[in-house]
This record gives sequence, structure tokens and C-alpha cells, in this order.
Amino acid sequence: MFGLLIIFASLIFSTCVFSGVALEEGTRVVFDASAASQSIHVTNTNRYSVVVQSWVDDGDLSNVPQTAEAPLITKPALFKLAPGASQVIQLINIDNQPVETERLYWLNIHELPPSLTGSETQVDKLALTMQTQYKIFYRQPDMTLSQQAIQNSVQVDKQKKAGIDYLAIKNAAAIHLNLAKIELDGQVYTRFNRTIAPGQTQTVRLESPLSDNMVMLTVIDDKGGLFDVFQLIGE
Repeated sequence: MFGLLIIFASLIFSTCVFSGVALEEGTRVVFDASAASQSIHVTNTNRYSVVVQSWVDDGDLSNVPQTAEAPLITKPALFKLAPGASQVIQLINIDNQPVETERLYWLNIHELPPSLTGSETQVDKLALTMQTQYKIFYRQPDMTLSQQAIQNSVQVDKQKKAGIDYLAIKNAAAIHLNLAKIELDGQVYTRFNRTIAPGQTQTVRLESPLSDNMVMLTVIDDKGGLFDVFQLIGE
């Protein structure tokens, strides 16, 4: 029966934009890699009951629980939620070895069609199917950085490739750098890879040659809040 639920869910596409089952803790989870487990909470904001399937993987949308690879498993992995009800999900660490740099995984929350509950209308069947992914940052406790430390770990420079100017942003920290936007020369950039892995560099194509060397990066913190980091190019 469990395998049947997975196959059925993967064959139906959602017509809904917003998921009805939401993580109460915010938009992300920071997991202590040395801990055995951590509790999170999800709430059903729909006006109908839902069947929820949860698992952790590397973010590939083609994954199903049987093929997912991650150091964390969820318990319960399959449960039913009444309208307005909450559920505690345990993230259980099955590989609590020390990590040298933070790893990024994804918590999948999949709402299965109401037909599986046998009580909703055809309209609700189409509206319910939804898979939401939340970032899980898997790190050692001492890797957590202050805003000032994050600013000190960011390096920005200018690159030119085939006559085109790019901004290069290097993340020298042991944790991921999560950006909401970039602003320079009065231009706001939002279309780029927002998560820069430890030790990696992200390049952003510039719309025009730079006239000002000051760059403002809007960074997303562990709780989903925003703060600004100012950097001079090449310093």
C-alpha cells in the first residue's frame, strides 16, 4: 500500500500554487550534525484533511523516499492531518559523523490527493497535490556565524568573459551563503543562484559596466530574516 501511495502521488500534477501543509519553524531548518534527532512541526492550513508523506533528500525532484540519499530520515514518514491540525516530525540522524563543511539537504512535504482519504470532491483532488521542499542545513554547532563573521567571509570581485562583465561572489565560510538580492550601481539583481556553497564562487552577469565599487548583498539568516552586507569590489 505504501508503494502504491508513492506511485499515485508522482503521477498527478498540482494545479495549486501554495502548499496547504507548512513548516511552523519558518523556511529552513538548521540541524546539529552531532545530534541524534530534532523535532519540527507542520500544520495543515487546508479546509480538508490531507495525507502527508515526508522524507529528506539532496533536492532532486525526481527522488522518491526509496531512492533518497541523506543522513536524515523522517518519522512518521506517512500520516494524516485534519484541517488546522499540527504534526511533530522527528528528523533522525542516521550518520552523525563530524562534517568539515556544512551540507545542504531538503525536507520534502508531499500532500497526497484527497481521493486517498475518500471524502473530498474532484475539485479538491486537483487542488491538493503539492510537494514543498524546505532547506536543511546540516552542520556542526560551532560553524554558526554572526552577521559580522558572514560579512568577513564574503569576497566580491569583477570578472570579464568574452567582453561581458560579471560580479564574482566567493563564500569563504564553512557554511552556505544564502542571498535574497544583489544591488550595485542602482541596479537590483534577483535572478541568480541564491545559495553559494562553502568555498564556492557564484558569478552574476552585470547589466552594464560598473561605475561604483560598492556592492550590497542582502543575506538570508538561519531564521529566514534578512540583513545587508556591504563590500567593496576587490577588497
